[in-house]
Amino acid sequence: MDIPVNRWGIRYPVDLRFSSASLRPLLSLALSICFVCFSLLCPIYLLLSLPPFIKPVEIGAPLNCFPEARAVEHIRVMAQEIDDRQVSSLFIALAAFFSPFCPN
Repeated sequence: MDIPVNRWGIRYPVDLRFSSASLRPLLSLALSICFVCFSLLCPIYLLLSLPPFIKPVEIGAPLNCFPEARAVEHIRVMAQEIDDRQVSSLFIALAAFFSPFCPN
């Protein structure tokens, strides 16, 4: 019986040479198994890594916590009730020059 020898002179009792045609089904099977595992594990990881839903605090909460309703009220006051602040004429000119909505 002739024992196969590789190019480095190592003798193998069994012929371990594979052709690419014999490995192609195994490679496609391994890749499909990896794809299925990742497609199942990724949504589970995303669901587990999301922070839990936090219930917003009411507007009458103590002052050491800042509730969402109080933030919305602050934004409404700043947007509607506080008058426009005076901006220097230099910055008004720059805003008019660089703004695509104001014709020069």
